[in-house]
Amino acid sequence: MGEGRGIPKEVISQARKIANEHWGFIERLLNTLGVDEASISKYRFFYIEAFTHGFKHGVEAKLQRGGLKR
Repeated sequence: MGEGRGIPKEVISQARKIANEHWGFIERLLNTLGVDEASISKYRFFYIEAFTHGFKHGVEAKLQRGGLKR
């Protein structure tokens, strides 16, 4: 996915790092529920992309409100 509207690469990298850290929790839940490994692999991709996308929206909203400095 792209960087987002002027959001620094470091911010995107941080979002992906957090998403990957959180994924471990989600993966354990899916394993506990007996979800097969092929499905878990697919879910991982979508989870990380969706998390990163939402993180970018949060940063954009904060920037628009003046709550963050570039």
